[in-house]
Amino acid sequence: ATVVTKTFQVLPDTAPPSLTGTIPSGATNQNLCFNAIPVGPTAAQIAAQYTDSCSGEITVVKSGTPTGDDCTWSVTYNYTIADKCNNFATEVNITYSGGDKTAPALTGVVPSGATNQDLCFNAIPAGPTEAEIAALYTDNCGGAITVVKSGTPSGDDCTWSVTYNYTIAD
Repeated sequence: ATVVTKTFQVLPDTAPPSLTGTIPSGATNQNLCFNAIPVGPTAAQIAAQYTDSCSGEITVVKSGTPTGDDCTWSVTYNYTIADKCNNFATEVNITYSGGDKTAPALTGVVPSGATNQDLCFNAIPAGPTEAEIAALYTDNCGGAITVVKSGTPSGDDCTWSVTYNYTIAD
């Protein structure tokens, strides 16, 4: 009788997970407040884009924290992808950036001026204060409204004029 012996060597899984789907893209220059920053894809959504040669589970660890404020913010979400044998695929990075690009909205009524007033120069109306004008506006991000007032009366008791200019910003 002839005996045939075969030896099989079992090699460990060294192949990282393969990208078989499409990684979502980030977005830049978004007109969003800080509290509306996109949360990015979940770890499960990224894992679903990969397969493993051994048909094992894909593990994804997501990290990344937004920085900035309503005016300018950014976040890069980092995704570490591995199979059950700790073979790592190339890390995925998805970046979002932006800030508030929406001007304050007028929600009140701006007072009007007056012409042909019978007043001496020292009685020229001061016009609305910066706080009074700021109170007429709201900001989409809920922030403070800043108003800068300018304008100086010119003339004398016989004839005078003044135009008050208000620059409104969030």
